[in-house]
Amino acid sequence: MLMNFCDSAFTVGESQADKSLRYLKQIKQRNTGEVYGTDNVCLCQIARPYNFLQYEFVGYGREWDHLKRPKESESDHLMAEAVELKQQGLSLREIGRKLGLQHQKVDRLIKASEKKVIGH
Repeated sequence: MLMNFCDSAFTVGESQADKSLRYLKQIKQRNTGEVYGTDNVCLCQIARPYNFLQYEFVGYGREWDHLKRPKESESDHLMAEAVELKQQGLSLREIGRKLGLQHQKVDRLIKASEKKVIGH
């Protein structure tokens, strides 16, 4: 609801490619076009000159290059575990507790495994 009162807003994300980098992304603009969106984020690094913490501008980049990408083998492993536990009669919530995941994520993994089987 607070976003309804904002003319403009941005978010700060931590780069998964380089932990010393942060990226700034425009997430709302009311009276202007999007300048710093998904394909053009501002890259900054944290610096502490003269004992004052600040962001130093480094350049521009794409948000996709700084997001965490799940490893396919890790995802396949979780998918196999979720399916096996589901076949044992466990609920989505119980499977989630065992695997350390939200039940919605477990549901997506199981559905993705079914699509994989149908696709092959």
